[in-house]
Amino acid sequence: ESWQRMQHAGVRNVDAFIEFQKGRELFDLAHGDSELMETLEKGLVHFDRAIELFPEFAAAYWAKSDYYAHVIIEPTSTDEERAVALRDLREVLDNAWRLSEDSPRRTQVDFDRVLFSDDWTPMRDRIEKALATTGCPEPTWIETAIGFGYAEASQGLWERYQRCEPLSISAPLKRADVAVYLGQYEKALQILDEAEVLLGGNAWFLGTRQWALLAQGRHEEALAIAPEVRGDVTFFGMSAEPLPLALSGDVDAARAAMETWQAENGRNLRNEIEIHAAIGDRDTANRLAAEVDARPGGPMMLMITVVYCACGAPFDLEATPNFRKRIRESGLAWPTETVIRYPAKDW
Repeated sequence: ESWQRMQHAGVRNVDAFIEFQKGRELFDLAHGDSELMETLEKGLVHFDRAIELFPEFAAAYWAKSDYYAHVIIEPTSTDEERAVALRDLREVLDNAWRLSEDSPRRTQVDFDRVLFSDDWTPMRDRIEKALATTGCPEPTWIETAIGFGYAEASQGLWERYQRCEPLSISAPLKRADVAVYLGQYEKALQILDEAEVLLGGNAWFLGTRQWALLAQGRHEEALAIAPEVRGDVTFFGMSAEPLPLALSGDVDAARAAMETWQAENGRNLRNEIEIHAAIGDRDTANRLAAEVDARPGGPMMLMITVVYCACGAPFDLEATPNFRKRIRESGLAWPTETVIRYPAKDW
């Protein structure tokens, strides 16, 4: 099995492969309950060692790219840090693409190269090619396609990924995301139940469970698990209480819960855009979206915001000129499908 994994990774150096495996273990931990950025940084050391030992190690470049992407979307990053990370990310993606030659990995890398570029004209072509690959996929940010009309087409990819990597936390999460976008809410919850039995509980499973409950209008149940979710500072925590409250129609309580979380943990503009959209504060959602749009990697961050708000358009395209340009040149559908319907959001 190890030899097969080495072949799949495209490496002929055992020591380099061992370093790569150590990095992958940390990658999986980072996307579980470990401290995300700190754990990804530790993984980066192993990927760099693997590349030093085997400079043509495409899979190591590919795995390494996730760290830079998370620097861009991390709430505490400065714009200078984002700019450097975006430059480094583009470089490692180009290396991964060049060295992957004709492997299925190449199509996944090529999608990310477009996503983090300043030209989304090839976006739909790259999505369709990435979703059409066979064998064991190596997906990363192709998950964003789920919210732009490709949920059904994404099913097979994430199911194959889970079969190939049964200990991956990402696979069941994305399968659940697909099910939510397809209106298969009980299936989404069942996928998460099975994943928790196999892999244990973590903030990502809880946050996605809450999301599935919101899509069903089950705001009381979503609010009941909010205390377990709100400790996450990067992805779900700020939204854990405000979104169920917004779904219940209690706008004032939703705003107060957001402000309490901010006082304790700081800003998170992606979450704030979602919350302001959910409570019907269109002007503030637009202002914050414009702020994100102007950042290095801003359009990609807004794409994530749109997908995981699942509320149609959380902001107006006119407020985000860079994102508007990317959407128009890509030909992707806008606004996206409304999966969660907040009473106060009247656009």
